[in-house]
Amino acid sequence: MNDLQFRVLGPLRLWRDGREIDAGPRQQRYLLLMLLIQEGRPVSTSELVQLLWGGEPPASAVNAIHKYVAALRRIFEPDLPARSAGTCLLRHGDGYRLISGPDSLDLSAFRRTAAMARTALAAGRLVEAHDLFLDALRHWHGSPGDRVGDNATAASALAALENDLFTVVAEAARLALRLNRPNSMLTFLWRAVACGALNEQVHALLIQSLAAAGQQAEALAVFQTIRDRLVGELGIDPGADLQAAHRQVLLQSVTAAGSGGARAWQAGHDPAVGVS
Repeated sequence: MNDLQFRVLGPLRLWRDGREIDAGPRQQRYLLLMLLIQEGRPVSTSELVQLLWGGEPPASAVNAIHKYVAALRRIFEPDLPARSAGTCLLRHGDGYRLISGPDSLDLSAFRRTAAMARTALAAGRLVEAHDLFLDALRHWHGSPGDRVGDNATAASALAALENDLFTVVAEAARLALRLNRPNSMLTFLWRAVACGALNEQVHALLIQSLAAAGQQAEALAVFQTIRDRLVGELGIDPGADLQAAHRQVLLQSVTAAGSGGARAWQAGHDPAVGVS
């Protein structure tokens, strides 16, 4: 079997034997993405049809899936004999499953490392947990699959994965504030707000972290941006977490990180924001 590496936490990318290769046309790439995010679990043909085309698939949908599977098998294993299933993309009942090595998929590495971080956190090993969270998040480069899908079923599957990423970002950011290390999370929090333009939780944590790092003006600018977006696009005011984060900045309860900013934040923060 060839050495395959897959990336789904951002634009879909594929390497074979250390060389990046094209996974094919859009729908074929999308089929690969839907199989990869299942992490080896089987997906029925009917599910794949729904994921690729939504509620109005073409009459040729099943044949198209068989065609894409055959093409992907040749990409994965160029020397594969004709009509052979190979060792990677396997038939399972009336569907398929994609088998990848333990270190070949960024999503699997992300989830495994995040679980290790949570174990360390539960055991009170805070610095170890912090470092493991950062290791997990380094696998993340943007919206999963770069939002290649365009139907509601597919969008829901990718949104669920993105929410998992936001959950880990939130856990890591709260821990970084506890440890007075707000700067360690700023890159990932900026990435989170870029992916989740209306996600109030990650915006609140970015505001907190910026303020704890001594960047109060930037924190206030982030609040104004998300407030305008919520009012303009949804017709709602910021929720309790955002309002509490904003209030703390206005009250100047956060000092620069070098002066104990994160600890000062914790001393005066509103419990509604959820830092513990």
